[in-house]
Amino acid sequence: LLMEFYSRIRLVCSEDGVWVGPTCVPITCPPPKIVYIGAYNCTNGFNIGSSCQFLCPGASQVRLVQFSAAEKDMMPF
Repeated sequence: LLMEFYSRIRLVCSEDGVWVGPTCVPITCPPPKIVYIGAYNCTNGFNIGSSCQFLCPGASQVRLVQFSAAEKDMMPF
């Protein structure tokens, strides 16, 4: 599971007694487009870094799709 890093590099105790500093926000992708015939299986859900295998009935090859942090959409390999 990859995370986006926000804020400063260090924690600081503010005047109101609250720690202010770095936060991590999990990055997730929406589910892949609907596969009408066939199925898919993902290694880590729809989180960035997860790989999904698509299997179509009668197909001789399994198509691998990698969720990428650098791309808005999934990129097939």
